[in-house]
Amino acid sequence: MTPQTRGLKVASAIFGIVSLVHLVRLFTGPEVYIGSHRLGLYPSLVAIIVSGCLSIWLCKLARLGSRAAEPPAS
Repeated sequence: MTPQTRGLKVASAIFGIVSLVHLVRLFTGPEVYIGSHRLGLYPSLVAIIVSGCLSIWLCKLARLGSRAAEPPAS
């Protein structure tokens, strides 16, 4: 496994975890405050979509990179 492929897999896993954490926040609904302002659940929905898409995209790139690094079958 090349360092680039490993990096893509690690980044994909991190974005996947971020997406899952926001999904949990969406269902449990804890209140989050920034200063004195309450942050609603809408930003978590956006974060789920963005981080989930990034996770899937990086995972696909890692798979393509690992296929390209394999020696051709003879």
